Amino acid sequence: MDSVLAVRSPQVISEILDGEAVIIDLETGTYYSLDPIASSIWDAIAAGGSTATGIVEGIAAAYGKGVPEVEAALTPFFSRLAAERLVVTVSGSQAALGPFPKASANLTEPTLSRFDDIQDLLLLDPIHEVEEAGWPARKPDPGDEPA
Repeated sequence: MDSVLAVRSPQVISEILDGEAVIIDLETGTYYSLDPIASSIWDAIAAGGSTATGIVEGIAAAYGKGVPEVEAALTPFFSRLAAERLVVTVSGSQAALGPFPKASANLTEPTLSRFDDIQDLLLLDPIHEVEEAGWPARKPDPGDEPA
């Protein structure tokens, strides 16, 4: 049985805007952009309960391609997601995947673009230091503490 792929949360956050996923690794300050095909795969992973095999079969059905051909195209993408520490494998059962939308007329290899240009800014962002009270939160005055 395949392991279920999961987003390495809470260190990794993402949003899909106009069919393109933007992913941020909050530990490193690196952000990523995914093309539409990669974004549909990411969406399935982020929804939970997806295995690599299930995704390959769903993409193969959507594009009318053979499973071996799609597996050869997607395996490097899955490996890259793991190497970049964006996903982890967890135990669990595969959820039923809905039909994959065709992101383009032709099936192309999914693309994950990595950007390091604003790492310093992302790492300075106070979101990393937010406590339950939110941000900005006033620190209590020493006189406010109960005796």
